[in-house]
Amino acid sequence: MLDNVNDLLTKTRSEKGMLDMRWSEINMVEFVSRSLKVFEPFAAKQKNKLIFTDLLPANGSPETPRLYVDREKLKKILNNLVGNAMKFTKDGEIEIILDRTDTHCILKVRDTGPGIPKEDLGIIFDSFTQASNNTMKDVQGTGLGLAMVKDFTQKHGGAVTVESTLGKGSIFKVSLPLGDAHVDKTKLDTIDIVEEGDIRIDLGIKSFDEFDFTIFYQHDPKKHHILLVEDNSRVLYVLAYILKDIYNLHFARDGQEGLEKAQRLKPDLIVSDIMMPRLNGYELVRDLKADPYLRFIPVIMITSKADLDSKLKGFEEGVDEYLAKPFNNREVLIRIHGLIQRRKMEKERIQGLEALLAQAQTMADVGVRTGGMVHNIKNMLFPMAAQLDAIRLDLQDIIRSDSETEAHNPLLKEYGSGILEMVDNGEATITDIKDFLETALSTFRGKPKESEAFSLAKLVQHNIRLEKARPEFRNIQIHFETEGHDFIIEGLKGYLSSNIVELIKNAGDAIAQKVEEAHGNIWVKLEEIKLEPLGDCVRLSIRDDGGGMSDDIKARIFEHRFTTKGQKGTGLGLPEVAEMIRSHHGTMTVESLPGKESTFTITLPKHQQETIRVNA
Repeated sequence: MLDNVNDLLTKTRSEKGMLDMRWSEINMVEFVSRSLKVFEPFAAKQKNKLIFTDLLPANGSPETPRLYVDREKLKKILNNLVGNAMKFTKDGEIEIILDRTDTHCILKVRDTGPGIPKEDLGIIFDSFTQASNNTMKDVQGTGLGLAMVKDFTQKHGGAVTVESTLGKGSIFKVSLPLGDAHVDKTKLDTIDIVEEGDIRIDLGIKSFDEFDFTIFYQHDPKKHHILLVEDNSRVLYVLAYILKDIYNLHFARDGQEGLEKAQRLKPDLIVSDIMMPRLNGYELVRDLKADPYLRFIPVIMITSKADLDSKLKGFEEGVDEYLAKPFNNREVLIRIHGLIQRRKMEKERIQGLEALLAQAQTMADVGVRTGGMVHNIKNMLFPMAAQLDAIRLDLQDIIRSDSETEAHNPLLKEYGSGILEMVDNGEATITDIKDFLETALSTFRGKPKESEAFSLAKLVQHNIRLEKARPEFRNIQIHFETEGHDFIIEGLKGYLSSNIVELIKNAGDAIAQKVEEAHGNIWVKLEEIKLEPLGDCVRLSIRDDGGGMSDDIKARIFEHRFTTKGQKGTGLGLPEVAEMIRSHHGTMTVESLPGKESTFTITLPKHQQETIRVNA
């Protein structure tokens, strides 16, 4: 059943032009003699005499025919013809005859079976057709065998005919053209490459040792570079022929030359033999892997030493892939492509890790410097707070002064009350700054932070008050809208506080970039929503009328090191905010109308407890 299915698939692929020919030169006598051996047990079972008659000129003589075929398809032709003859013949003879004309090699298969009716001779090569006189239940088939014989013979540029006499037997004759005029020289079969003996794909090339390998040289910047290290020039040529259209090729005739060229060229991949003079393949790989500049170059070993011990030794030395001769063209291409792609992905991962390490080092350096700055700012804030407290006491005394003082300066009490309110706001702002700087200093000193439940509404209010004190916000109105809840969430309060400050600051910077004197508005809104699978969540949106962003900028704003602020920006703020929100199991999105506005939205899970009303 499996054979029948394979025959059907093969015939279908052939009819659709999906079956490639792979050409090689063969010794037809040896090929047929070797193929017939598998039929000897079946012939004995059927009590048939199997005869091979060779009428070709002696091998090596000037008249010896040069025959180029697809080995697998010729084997299918021979197996089908001999197999059919064997199935329908009992106590008889099956003779295989090789002969030639001036232009063709002739293969005949003669049997003494029941023969084929004359009316069937015109359709015997059609698919799903059998002779009408086949009454033998044990030899029923699909009717595809002879159809494939005709199809494969025609793909060789040949023809098949049949002569038959009822009761006496049949003779099938296959004619195959001699020479290589019909051969597509871009489709060669290298499966029978060996280190000793004849190589049968030269197609007229007399001496591989005299072959000029420079014809394969190219320097296409879009193609990878491969170094071929092989002391057998015939095998070197075959590898070059397979790879020439896909890669930039370089050649070395032994391991020492291969090592020197690898050091100079730094190729993307090396294909090497094992048994070579001066430096063998194992020694070459050992030296490559010991060099820090060459150790990551993948190496494929191609050799006739295919035993397990040789493979294990190669892997111990650092060989990445191992191919044994004889090898298949397609397998070589697939393994080389796969190895180059894997190494490319590894290189990209290493570069990504290096970038992360560089970024971490940069942040560490910033942390050290910022820690000192934070410490100095804190030292300055403490005396400021003390002075404000003293001013508060003096102002309270002035406001409570007797009527005589108020008569001298009726506005003093009014001014004093206004100044006292400013002092209160100043103290609150300093408290917010101190809290923020304390968190920052703890972070840079590497102190672990614990998650806590806190009011997001109060945190946002404090941050808005902090930002309003900045000179850049003197002409920017910040509108805060909330539903009157605390909106309790759980997380790292200090980190989230700095993230909210970053978003409000960015909104102000967007307005400042758009309008001279920075006149504009920022709308901050807190609301409750339900979001699957997180459940009850808090959504914080920060919208500004700073002119919005183009689609190109919007697509890149979360990239590390990308900034629209020129020298003033680091390109680290928004990526760090997004990462922090993700670490709190939240989401962060951005919407923008170019020329109008932008809105950043953060969604965070609510802390699992009842919401608390905020006093009016």
